[in-house]
Amino acid sequence: MKYRVELTNDALLDINRAYDEIFQACLDNNTTKEYINSLLDKLEIISDFPESGTPLYFGRRQSEYRYVIYKSYIAFYHLHNGTIFIDRILYGKSDYIKTLKIN
Repeated sequence: MKYRVELTNDALLDINRAYDEIFQACLDNNTTKEYINSLLDKLEIISDFPESGTPLYFGRRQSEYRYVIYKSYIAFYHLHNGTIFIDRILYGKSDYIKTLKIN
């Protein structure tokens, strides 16, 4: 079964932020677009295998999130009623636990 992938508003803002960060690092529009498109392609793969992402644990407690890594970015998602919601796409060295507001 193929699941629908939906990006939340936060994830869309994260993609825009990532685009700006990547462009500032390389100053090449084509390279930046290729990077973002490859990241989005990686997210499409989970539509076929939603449980292929790594579960996100805090101590011994598993959260509702799973994640996939693409180069320097981590996409956090959860599955609900046949839809994969991409919640955030964050830089890997950020304090993502704080950003996700997980206790």
